Amino acid sequence: MTWVEKSQNLLKKFGEKTLEFLKWFGEKLLFLLRYKHHYITGFLFALILGILLEWEGWWYLMLLAGGFAGFLMKKHALISFLIGFAGIAIAWFCFFIYFMIIGPLFAFTDLIASILGIFEGCSFLFILITVMLGGLLGGLGAINGTYLAALIYHPEPSSPEPPNIKKKFEKDIDRY
Repeated sequence: MTWVEKSQNLLKKFGEKTLEFLKWFGEKLLFLLRYKHHYITGFLFALILGILLEWEGWWYLMLLAGGFAGFLMKKHALISFLIGFAGIAIAWFCFFIYFMIIGPLFAFTDLIASILGIFEGCSFLFILITVMLGGLLGGLGAINGTYLAALIYHPEPSSPEPPNIKKKFEKDIDRY
């Protein structure tokens, strides 16, 4: 067998493994993007509402944007956190890109970093930390929204009668 045939066989095996991986990845992605879970809706809602709130200067309402997105997803708190985190982090990153286009953003972040005395000369790191904090706001809001939806749509059944605390108290006193 020549080296050409060996390389062709190797490429064929590599291609088969790549196709298997892409098929597996596609199945997992389709599972996450099913409309019945409202993951796409939640992500788009967090992204669009995050951009609108940031445009108006209300950065502290990112919890609310993530909360609405989490309320739409209703289940799976970890996935809600990740989707809320991603939606708001991408919204903040888009906002920083906009400021990079219209003005000297890196000079401004260097000025803020020198005033605070941290990350001097590392303006990209300062922007990354800010985007991560925005993402955390969105993710925590999404968890709150998910748990609020769980309370509304799936309340715990109440017990038929409340526990009799007086009898329990009397039993405890009788022990002494």
